[in-house]
Amino acid sequence: MNALKQFVSFIPKDERIKLFVNFYREYGFSSREVAKILGINIRRVYFYLPNKKRKIRNYPNDEITYLILKNFLEKNPKKAFIYLRDIYNRFNKLRTTIILKDVHHEINKLYDIML
Repeated sequence: MNALKQFVSFIPKDERIKLFVNFYREYGFSSREVAKILGINIRRVYFYLPNKKRKIRNYPNDEITYLILKNFLEKNPKKAFIYLRDIYNRFNKLRTTIILKDVHHEINKLYDIML
């Protein structure tokens, strides 16, 4: 689980919210149960959820995101694995883009054609 803690620090804020909403949905939209599992106040659960204007008041920190991911893996490993795989693939695509754009001008053109 130490690798999971390190991985969590690379998850962007918007993806943390998506993960939280999926976790919230997995537990049947029960704020009390989610708050109890994560060890946070019920009010904080509502801060992580988008309001009517789609505005988010707060984002889960690394510790809360780790707990969400750990419990999500226990509750529904298949959905959690799909989520982790998607994040991993997007991270690798970003890394490859950054590396290839700086290597050579011709490779840069080739990479743009591939996309």
